Amino acid sequence: MGHVCLLSESFDDIDGRTLLAQTATPVIGPEAMAAPPRAPILDEDPMDELVTESNVSAEVKLPARRSTSFFLLQVHKTRSSESQQEWTWSLSKAVDELELPSFPVMLRCFLYDQLYPDSEISSNLLETTAYPAFNGNVAIFYAAVATFRAPSDSHGVNGMRREYIRATPSWRGGAARYDCILINSNAKLEGMCGLDVARVLTFISFSYNAQEYQCALIHWFAHIGTGPDETTGLWMVEPEFDVDKDPHLDIIHVDCIYRAAHLTPIYKGNRYISRSITMHDTLDTFSRFYVNKYVDYHAFETAF
Repeated sequence: MGHVCLLSESFDDIDGRTLLAQTATPVIGPEAMAAPPRAPILDEDPMDELVTESNVSAEVKLPARRSTSFFLLQVHKTRSSESQQEWTWSLSKAVDELELPSFPVMLRCFLYDQLYPDSEISSNLLETTAYPAFNGNVAIFYAAVATFRAPSDSHGVNGMRREYIRATPSWRGGAARYDCILINSNAKLEGMCGLDVARVLTFISFSYNAQEYQCALIHWFAHIGTGPDETTGLWMVEPEFDVDKDPHLDIIHVDCIYRAAHLTPIYKGNRYISRSITMHDTLDTFSRFYVNKYVDYHAFETAF
């Protein structure tokens, strides 16, 4: 019976109750019923989804396996590489593959924050020469595993729940999928007042002075207003961009991540929605979103 309980924690096998961070609900029809068997996902270890400990409040970690290939990334648009790439990159290769010239500086800024968490001067105010030097390799992951306590969710063993947060250029052989997440920004505040929203572009791991750092390259979302929408009761967010209209990107430690977030688009008045838009396009098509607290019990108790 114990094995049966543990296996019940494999959420991908429970018909994927929620494709977190995909913003539209799939249509269930003959085509979906006739879908071919899912292809194995190299980054995922089925054992990662089994919750064997009940003393974890919230935890996010990278899977046991690294990615063995990657697809060129340009903000939220992807195109496949012509050949399979190694799972470790030099910084120069990471710049080319990610098409992100600022990546080395972002990584060094992240490292400064990790090494000097009590610094009185924000890392963003420092000259880049103050950041630690780093010329090592980085490993790429397509997913992270989030474990958290959800007592009101009866499916969990001992009130525990585990889910994958995806950041992959091809989800099960199809379109790209870059999930959204809730980030702990202020533990002293309750609900969304203490949480931020972001979209994960890729997960990264690297070592510095024999210390491993697991982190994520994210695109920040900003809260709209200071409280939830009066009509829906849902908080609203929108992607952040700088003065040059470039996305506000950052690198954060996976320990900052609480869980996946489900966003639904805010529709503009009586405008028609193109039939060509799918669940894979909504995060790139719409400009404002609701943080859906009704996606599951735990989200209802968290994103208020």
